[in-house]
Amino acid sequence: MKPSLYNLFLTLENGDFLVYNCLHDKVAVIDGETRAALADGSIEDEEIQNAMVQTGFLTGDDVDELKIVRSRRREAIARNYAQQVGISYVLTYQCNLACTYCYEQGIRSLGGMMDRNTIDTIIHFLTQRVESKPSLRRIVTRLYGGEPLLNWEGCVHILSETDRIAAEHSLQTHVSLITNSTLFQDFMWEVLSSHGMGKLQITLDGCVEDHNQRRITPQGKGTYSTIMESIGKALDAGIVPEIRVNLDEKNYKRVGLLFDDLKERGYGDVTIQVGIVSGLQMHCPSDRLNCLKPTLLSKVLPYVWEQAESRQFTLFEEPIGKPIYCQFDLLDFFVIDPFLDVYKCWDLIGMKEHRIGRLSGGTFLKEYPYFDVTSRDVTLFNGCRECDILPVCSGSCAARAYDCFGTYHAAGCYQERYLIEQRVRRHIQKKVGEKL
Repeated sequence: MKPSLYNLFLTLENGDFLVYNCLHDKVAVIDGETRAALADGSIEDEEIQNAMVQTGFLTGDDVDELKIVRSRRREAIARNYAQQVGISYVLTYQCNLACTYCYEQGIRSLGGMMDRNTIDTIIHFLTQRVESKPSLRRIVTRLYGGEPLLNWEGCVHILSETDRIAAEHSLQTHVSLITNSTLFQDFMWEVLSSHGMGKLQITLDGCVEDHNQRRITPQGKGTYSTIMESIGKALDAGIVPEIRVNLDEKNYKRVGLLFDDLKERGYGDVTIQVGIVSGLQMHCPSDRLNCLKPTLLSKVLPYVWEQAESRQFTLFEEPIGKPIYCQFDLLDFFVIDPFLDVYKCWDLIGMKEHRIGRLSGGTFLKEYPYFDVTSRDVTLFNGCRECDILPVCSGSCAARAYDCFGTYHAAGCYQERYLIEQRVRRHIQKKVGEKL
């Protein structure tokens, strides 16, 4: 027998150890002697050995756990391909704000506005995908930008056409809108509600003072009060927003003031998503001085989580152990811009070297990056093959990998390693019911 590649050990206050297996999501408390025996696979007690095998802490000498990870990944890709198709619509590259940390500053000049003819071309492409897949169950739609509400007519047309296709083929839909929430008008809420808005992501950058220094108009005016008003109207329309709180090295210290304000306004039902201001070098302005260093995450994340939960907010958390990190690795998920250029990731939009193809008359014309992207296999990468958290990391961010190494075919865990370690620690803490 040999120890699993994916055992993590945490030291407890009493000197015992907590062992967590990332592959099988199992946890146990063991003493120092058992930890040493487990580390070299020399457990002699038959009962303990059997228990360790059943929970995955020990495995057979002929078992290649990396193949299990690879198999789960391929199954997840095949299952998603059969059951879902997703399109993120970049309705425009334009934005009405001038956020100090915006990673899209370099592509705003592309402008563009997705008109009805462009949308109809994408809808034709979507229809082809739907009709070619009898096992399809769901259409995933994301409205994105720039600022998508600058193109409200485009948003409505997309939603209407998607609903029509779903009704014709008896499919479920999931609709997301990622917006800065400064352009809402009262009539929009009923429209969004009628189309079954599944996720409305709204961003706040800390308490009012911190937010109004970062999330500003081109004239330098803060947007905190406008966004807070939009949150209230969303709740009135029966849409529960997900509030993304972007953290940097300065604003996280006063995030409790933001949570207090949300509670005082009666917005306690919103979900809190913790965002990290870091950025990609390919976008990131050289003067972005407040980016949160990865090494600070072990301090910042537990603090912010505690601040939110102590006020009874629900935290948005990705499930531990997803075989696929994000839609980049899913075969039938696309990001399409106003010029009908197709990408796999919205972090990479507007940069032609990352374009995987184009739509022409509803036909997807693939380019070489498509094959580069879809051949990505994280279980082959140096740094991933030997990594003890691979089953929960899944190779992490492909855009980050490209940013660091000039290729998608590398580990994308520059920052995510620190982030995932904290998420795993939090996950274990919830499983065992005590603070670690």
